[in-house]
Amino acid sequence: MSSAIEIYNRALSRIGVSDFIGDPNEQSKAGGLYRLWYGACVDSCLRDFPWNFASSVVPLALFSGDPPPGWQYKYAYPVDCHAARVIADSRGMRTLLTSVFQAWDCYAGRYPDSARQTVPFQIMSEADTPATRRRIIVTDMPQAYLFYTAKITDPNLFDPGFADALSWRIAAEIAAPFLGAPTGPQVANSAGAQYRNAVATAKA
Repeated sequence: MSSAIEIYNRALSRIGVSDFIGDPNEQSKAGGLYRLWYGACVDSCLRDFPWNFASSVVPLALFSGDPPPGWQYKYAYPVDCHAARVIADSRGMRTLLTSVFQAWDCYAGRYPDSARQTVPFQIMSEADTPATRRRIIVTDMPQAYLFYTAKITDPNLFDPGFADALSWRIAAEIAAPFLGAPTGPQVANSAGAQYRNAVATAKA
């Protein structure tokens, strides 16, 4: 398993920089860009694809009170949910992947007959108290389950494909600050293309 610093140093290597860091708090250009971009890029990668290592399914907790107009039920938003993917009942979870991957062309394009109709839902917020708000999930599904991508930040839990994609995602963000114009933007575009290829490989 790769550490956060190893993933970041791999990104540096991919843009042709050998000024690696050994401490996330070090006062260097590389250290400053690590603190600026590493966490943001983890979040972006998690949103871009339902990675297996971060996938979770939970029965949603029903909130009392009237749901917003047009919806039948409102549920609590799971505290560790980073990206909500699919709503289904307990039986629908057994055929979940056909629901999840129909949202991605690489799956639905190859297996169009296996795609299932997804259950509509929306993420909203409502007043919890006069001074606070809470996130809710609204849907017409009773006793709903949510398939979602959890906010996983421990690099020991990353699978190799995610770590590879993450290093390319970081490389795309730090290339321009490190290399300057015109080389930096060109390298950033190339790293961005490599990131998209890495995600496409995971989808396939």
